Amino acid sequence: SDPKVGAAGGKLLNGDGSLQSGYSRFSTLREEFLIATALGGVLWEAYPYGNDAEKPLDVDWLGSACLLLRRSALDQTGLLDEEYFIYGDEADLQYRLRKSGWRVSYVPACTTIHFGGRSLDRWRRRKMVYRGKMLFYRKNYGAGKTAVLRFMFAVLSLAKMVVWGTAFLVPAWRTRAKRELASNADVIKVCWKLA
Repeated sequence: SDPKVGAAGGKLLNGDGSLQSGYSRFSTLREEFLIATALGGVLWEAYPYGNDAEKPLDVDWLGSACLLLRRSALDQTGLLDEEYFIYGDEADLQYRLRKSGWRVSYVPACTTIHFGGRSLDRWRRRKMVYRGKMLFYRKNYGAGKTAVLRFMFAVLSLAKMVVWGTAFLVPAWRTRAKRELASNADVIKVCWKLA
């Protein structure tokens, strides 16, 4: 009903009814570090997605599991960028909406059960999530911040490979270590490929 709202979405729930999230802030390098190292989750419960507003509010971006978009807003800003393929595309679209003056509104009375993480297994998903974040930075934040993000992801992935390389020596961890090593190697490749 509000002509200034270009996108609206609601609360996302896990299959068991617990809160998943529904909205987020646009990424910062600090947040990406806290997510990639898992330090954010150690310092704050459910970081960075522990948001559960009870009243409607304007947000940076909404998860696309339940997302309504105004046609006139899309006509002005364009559709999803196909370069993403998956992960990050909805944040990019809503970044463009916000930049063009449209509001993005979270409506918690609307709830959707979202069985997240079913498109790809966790090891293939890691590469695509990091790829989406780097594309978002390249498109919206400029070369400097993109270079810092790519370097940070590459260094952290290399550090994880050292840890999982050691875990590979333990027979009980060998299967998981192989997957983790391959997944982090894929992230490093993407970091250099998206120059």
